[in-house]
Amino acid sequence: MLACLCCSLISKAQGFYIHIENKVIIKNSGTLYIFDSVFNGLTLRSLKPVNWDDILVIAGNYQTGFDSFTPSEDEHFDGFQCNLLMFKNHTFFSIISKSDVDLELVFQYVSDVHLPVFQDNQKRNSCELPLGIIPQSFWRQGLNNPKPGRNATKTQHCIIHHSAGGNGNTNYTQLVRSYYVQHTEVNGWDDIGYNYLIANDGSIFAGRDPLVNTISQDQVLGAHFCAKNISTMGVCLIGDYDTLQPNSKMIEVLVDLLSWKYAKDTLNPLSKFAHPTENDPLLNALSGHRQGCATICPGNQVFNQLSDIRNQTYSRYIQCLPFVGISETHFKTNFFYSPNPSQNTIYLNSENLEEISKVSIIQMNGQIFLPEKINEINLNKGIYIIKVEMKNGFVFYEKILIN
Repeated sequence: MLACLCCSLISKAQGFYIHIENKVIIKNSGTLYIFDSVFNGLTLRSLKPVNWDDILVIAGNYQTGFDSFTPSEDEHFDGFQCNLLMFKNHTFFSIISKSDVDLELVFQYVSDVHLPVFQDNQKRNSCELPLGIIPQSFWRQGLNNPKPGRNATKTQHCIIHHSAGGNGNTNYTQLVRSYYVQHTEVNGWDDIGYNYLIANDGSIFAGRDPLVNTISQDQVLGAHFCAKNISTMGVCLIGDYDTLQPNSKMIEVLVDLLSWKYAKDTLNPLSKFAHPTENDPLLNALSGHRQGCATICPGNQVFNQLSDIRNQTYSRYIQCLPFVGISETHFKTNFFYSPNPSQNTIYLNSENLEEISKVSIIQMNGQIFLPEKINEINLNKGIYIIKVEMKNGFVFYEKILIN
């Protein structure tokens, strides 16, 4: 079946437009579309499960040549849809399937923007937020604003994703703009799903927009973890990392971002918490998307590095703890450890000793043990983290040196 169509626009703004072709039956002979406007993205949808490996998309024009793509399942979408296929500005699309399949085709064009030069994502020190994060006000130029209404969530889990596409495309701003249009205009979400996105060159993009000053970028409730987003922060690595290795710059910047986040929240990256409720199984404080959802995200090559990323982040987190204060919103206690540095014995002095439910000792290798007495702790020479859990739910950390 061949079709030659002129483009009718169903959604239009300064920076993008979308065309949807409904109920297209793809046969072995293929379906060809020729438009009078260029497109740089395509999403295939179905009402039924699709074997995406059976489908081949060929896109191109006489100026830029032709590219071929095999779609993959969009595991963030509640339905049967492939991940966004990104093209150069193409006008010809040929879709071939090994079997008959009924699809909806969503073509999109998203314009490019030229951003000012942002400062490299250098650390001010090893415990602070990387510099040069690209804000929404820059990368979202010319696109519709997100829908209003945001909630904050206190983070217990940082969830790592990959975009499952975009390999070889170095126009990372264009990719983020296209993901935003995909999430908002095609999927119908309020905003892009992730808190942050990280590109191969180390660029960090601020993702889901808090919209109000009372919610911070890292604590805005996202849409990235199969409807279990409470207490999570989502970070998306731009690219498909099922078979491709992420480069060292991307991983380095990811560790920088996570180290700042865990230190700021005094959240041990080696910890585990029940998720999404206290009655559910434990989930690592640093996890991949697949650890809570039926998905291959963040790809095998990222997932296989998660343990090392977790350990790198923990090492940085330990170094940062002396600089992390107790939040003003926390219950004020008068406990402290004396002396520090200490020789073998740590004494816990607190007017609120009865309010402490548990004291744990964390060694530098991540092993945890409980002292026999919480008010008099004997330790061998070394560096330790003392974790104090209060009955009201608050948790405090102190780094202790034993000479």
